[in-house]
Amino acid sequence: MMPELNILENVMLPGRLNSAASADLRTRAEELLDKMGLSDRLKHRPAELSGGEQQRAAIARALINSPELILADEPTGNLDSKTGSGILDIFQQLHQETTAPSIVMITHNQAIAELGDTILNLKDGVLTEN
Repeated sequence: MMPELNILENVMLPGRLNSAASADLRTRAEELLDKMGLSDRLKHRPAELSGGEQQRAAIARALINSPELILADEPTGNLDSKTGSGILDIFQQLHQETTAPSIVMITHNQAIAELGDTILNLKDGVLTEN
């Protein structure tokens, strides 16, 4: 997150860099932030948000250009268990949508890994499937 931008501007930024961005980028960003439960925080800067709110805003930013793939590296790593659970709920909701991107989540937490459809393990440079 860019500290000098508010959350709405942060979410819109990748869309502005994408030449194929939709004409109504602001509306899409507001809809994504609403979906993340942040519609009342649009004008706040990242430092004014909790860690969980920052993570949800980052997810909205990742979705602004309708990607086919999301790479989530330890998305709950710096969060308390309740907030982390909320982030995982968002990923599960995204996964259930018909136009959802594929989500590759990297985690050291086996319980989180087991939420996935496919689990791959990397140990000593060897990749194996559960």
